[in-house]
Amino acid sequence: MSHVKQSFASICIPFSSASEWSAIRVREIRELVCRLGNPADAAMKAALDEIGTIHFLSINIIPAQNAKLPPHLFIEITVDGGVENTIRALGDKLGDAFFPI
Repeated sequence: MSHVKQSFASICIPFSSASEWSAIRVREIRELVCRLGNPADAAMKAALDEIGTIHFLSINIIPAQNAKLPPHLFIEITVDGGVENTIRALGDKLGDAFFPI
């Protein structure tokens, strides 16, 4: 029996600022994330399955907690093998879907 290394990554990307415009930007980003589908639609599922290494992928928005802490885009992924190769494959296969976010 062969053992495949599994990797986990959390990616936390801050929004540009915690200004009064952040709430508007959070709504826009949330809408874009929702368009990706939950659960994934057939086209998204086929693309993820074609990559073949993803066990779990989650994209969420963490709202601003106060004026000093901006909202964040939070991505979690669990994969077979190294995370870097899967992130690269995600960009290649689904970059057009993720780019607006």
